[in-house]
Amino acid sequence: LARLGEIVQRVPHTSVLEIGCAEGLFTAWLTTVATRVVALDVSPTACARAQAHAPQATVLSQGLGAYTSTTPFDLVVCAETLYYLRDPQAAVAHMQRLGQHVLIAYTRHERQRLDALLAGYPTLLDEEFRYVVRRFPPKKRGCRFLILGEQSLA
Repeated sequence: LARLGEIVQRVPHTSVLEIGCAEGLFTAWLTTVATRVVALDVSPTACARAQAHAPQATVLSQGLGAYTSTTPFDLVVCAETLYYLRDPQAAVAHMQRLGQHVLIAYTRHERQRLDALLAGYPTLLDEEFRYVVRRFPPKKRGCRFLILGEQSLA
C-alpha cells in the first residue's frame, strides 16, 4: 500500500474514486490526502468495514458499472480489482469518463491477461515493483502501476 500511496501523490488527488475498496485500509489513507473520497465495493460486509475504517469517505455498496457522478474525480484508483470485473475493457472506459486520471495496479500474475488489454491507452506512468519472497523455493512477486490520462503529470 505504501508504494501505491507514493504513486497517488504524483497526480492530482483532491477528489478520488476508489474501485474495490475491500475493508477500507487504503480508503482510510486516501482520506488523509484527499478532500473528497468515494469508495465502491460490491460486498456490503466489506463496505461496512470500510466505512468504519474511513468515516470521512463516502462508501457505497455497488459495482462500478452502476456508478455515475455529475462531478469528475481528479483520480480513479483501481488497485488489484480490474481482473475481477466481468468486462475489464468497458470498466476502463467507464473509469476514464469518471476521472481525469486513472491509476490501475495489478499483480505480476495478471500481466499476461491485462497488459494486452491496456496497451492501447494513453499512459502517463508505467512502473513495475518487483520483489522476491524469501522462502524455498523463492517466489518472484510484483505489481504493475499504470496511470492513464491525456494530461501531463508535470
